[in-house]
Amino acid sequence: MEIIIDDVFRSTHNLYFKGLPEETVLKRINEVFNSYDPEMIIDVINLIKTSIAIGITYSDCYDKIVVAIIDRFSLDDNIDLFILSLTMKVLIAIGDESIEELLFKSRDINKEVAAKHFRVPLEKVSKDMINEVLNASDNFTKNYSINDEPVESWDEYFYNVCRQVARNSKCLSRRIGAIMVWDKGIISTGYNGPPRGVPRCDIRWKIDKEFVEKYKERTGGCKLEGVCPRQAIGFESGAGLEVCPAGHAERNTLINAARKGIKTKGATLYMTCGIPCTPCLVEIINAGIKEIVVISLKTYDQTAMYLLNQSNLVVRLFDFVK
Repeated sequence: MEIIIDDVFRSTHNLYFKGLPEETVLKRINEVFNSYDPEMIIDVINLIKTSIAIGITYSDCYDKIVVAIIDRFSLDDNIDLFILSLTMKVLIAIGDESIEELLFKSRDINKEVAAKHFRVPLEKVSKDMINEVLNASDNFTKNYSINDEPVESWDEYFYNVCRQVARNSKCLSRRIGAIMVWDKGIISTGYNGPPRGVPRCDIRWKIDKEFVEKYKERTGGCKLEGVCPRQAIGFESGAGLEVCPAGHAERNTLINAARKGIKTKGATLYMTCGIPCTPCLVEIINAGIKEIVVISLKTYDQTAMYLLNQSNLVVRLFDFVK
């Protein structure tokens, strides 16, 4: 695995080292490295290596280090600079990268997911492992049924809840459920469908004359009641989203939390679908969601993967997805 370089890392680096030549930065890092108690430095390096092994963000790594050394660290010294310098020293030594490469290194989401799924270090992820997680699909749900047997993991429990939430969706194309979890407790739920008080999408054919007129030539003799308007019009899968009045399950989960004043930062979002679409990912990232758990790595568009690779959002499959 590896520490995920986040905004805290970059902003701290810019505060102390922005604009300086790499040689100068390395010199200052070494000065910090040589200015503190060796035993404390070893303890911090071990925490950094542990963080690398489990693949957490720099912010989380920073918090763990502060808790471990705060009572041994002088109040007159700069703990931010100390932790940043040691982290950069370790990351450069392990990855053999320049500072610029470290700052702007893109993530490999597929590789990260494979490492979590198979519980192996990032460097031991094989192409076969990556192919297996890429081939994981929501088709597995056809072979999975909720029964009275005890669940085998928290992931299975939360997946079952997502499935039940999805049952309340009025979408005529695909029903999706999502839940937000904090400390193994469900704090918000959401499913895809039109906004509160807005009729189901097929009712639009009866009440929206301009809509009917615009698409009458494309609908032909199709029976419109009980049919998704995008399907009736003939849009291909993923196209024509502008005519869909529904909000996605992930977004509605965030909105439901906001309506109730529930904190979203640091929460995990579980959902019965693949990688969220670009607009949903923007909101998920901005809401401070720490991790999303999905049933496949299928994406709607290239921008979604770009957002993941440039963000701090953790992605993984449900632990029982095959």
